[in-house]
Amino acid sequence: MPAQSTRIDLGTAGLLDVYLPAPRVLEIKGEQPGHCVVVILFADGTLRHFSVQVLQTVSSAEVQKAATEIQKNLSSVSGITAVPEGSRVVIRGTAPLSSEKLYRSIIRVYGSLVVDEVKFAATSTTQGSAPENAGAYDVFHEKFERYVHYVLVTDKGRYQAGADSPHGSVSLVTEHYAICQQPSGRPALVLTAN
Repeated sequence: MPAQSTRIDLGTAGLLDVYLPAPRVLEIKGEQPGHCVVVILFADGTLRHFSVQVLQTVSSAEVQKAATEIQKNLSSVSGITAVPEGSRVVIRGTAPLSSEKLYRSIIRVYGSLVVDEVKFAATSTTQGSAPENAGAYDVFHEKFERYVHYVLVTDKGRYQAGADSPHGSVSLVTEHYAICQQPSGRPALVLTAN
């Protein structure tokens, strides 16, 4: 700290454990996820406010699993990578502008687990003549009910790999989404939220 403090107050109780191991050293330990304002009154009368965000602890296995799921889900979006870094999945690269809607829909499922560093750019007409929706999914948002024994249940139906669903034959299921082959031939991405 820039000077010795005379008083430290927390805006929200129970989120942080704050203590002074030395007169000018403040240690902060997160107790539970949330946002807290720390107010410090220094000996010279200066008052400072600090904003602290405590994130939920996620195991490295869960981060790796999420990175694999995200990479698989976004396999039709060229130019990006999803890699686990610490307790988050960092997605980097430059993707076609036409894939932004699909991209945003998928990463929204993972919330604060994802660090989004993706930029979108219009595809040059000299790069090819693929239609704008080539490789794109039809995206459906449904309410999550449960995920048991590799079966995802939403408010609209059941999704199990190899079985039929409200959006066609299911090819992939996780606890966050399902990918189906619709009768029209277009793939469907079913995203769940609580």
